[in-house]
Amino acid sequence: MQVFSSIESAAAFVHDGSAVTIGSFDGIHIGHQSILAELSACARENGLKSVLVTFDPHPQQIVSTTDIPPLLTTTTEKLRLLEEQKLDAVVVMDFTREVAAVSARDFLEKYLLEGLACRFLVIGSNHAFGHRREGNADFLRANAERYGYHLRTLDPILFRDRPVSSMRIRREITTGDFGAALAMLGHDLEFEGAVVHGKGLGKRLGFPTINITLSAEKIVPAPGVYAAYNIIDSRRRYGMMYVGDQKQKFAFEVNLFDFDGDLYGDTVSVFPTAFVRGSMQFADSGALAKQIAHDEVTIREMFNTR
Repeated sequence: MQVFSSIESAAAFVHDGSAVTIGSFDGIHIGHQSILAELSACARENGLKSVLVTFDPHPQQIVSTTDIPPLLTTTTEKLRLLEEQKLDAVVVMDFTREVAAVSARDFLEKYLLEGLACRFLVIGSNHAFGHRREGNADFLRANAERYGYHLRTLDPILFRDRPVSSMRIRREITTGDFGAALAMLGHDLEFEGAVVHGKGLGKRLGFPTINITLSAEKIVPAPGVYAAYNIIDSRRRYGMMYVGDQKQKFAFEVNLFDFDGDLYGDTVSVFPTAFVRGSMQFADSGALAKQIAHDEVTIREMFNTR
């Protein structure tokens, strides 16, 4: 998969024609995956390059001051997930106020048709792009014959009889059912960050942790304890993750089972796999240590069962 930072830099790669999809694709959830599978199939069938056009930063960070969603996936995390989707290219456009002001017709003509030699467009039926989101399925369908491209629209993928969306997944992660969120994602959720020094409380209790700083744009799960794993030196290391209450001082830390290495200063990725319990108040450190020991037994059993 080739990654380009602009339409212009991708032009030579796709000069013989492309099949294109476009969108934020935050999370690369099962709905996104269905679009990307259709895109790849369409490209293969027609001898075209499959291309995803996405944006950095998230468009809502530019066009809105109040409704800015936390990210399910940073751009780096998104690109790692996209490596598994068998695409030929991903274009990560710098989303600016100037780009936000481009009309749907100009975006179609300049970026997709001229820039990427687009012959097929594959989109979700509720997707739209361009100024005021005018580039919806109706607009693209009405202009297909005029501009000589083919359009395929896909209906949303349903989970529990409702459409899967990044917004719905965010809500489940922060206030609802973490298992449902992972089911809709179709993959484990990655949290990448630098390992920093904490207060050392976990070590004093007999459960040393690595403290991780996340991107300010990244979603934070509901407070509590989670089963989780890290990938360290290409090996999966299981453990338990604690997420603190954001109303107080935020904490994001992981105790790795049977691991005593030094990761300070490293960048690591943590993948929570299940919500175990919510935050609790304890009378003293002894009661806290007893609960953590119980959490460890519970989580080890969960991983052994898997």
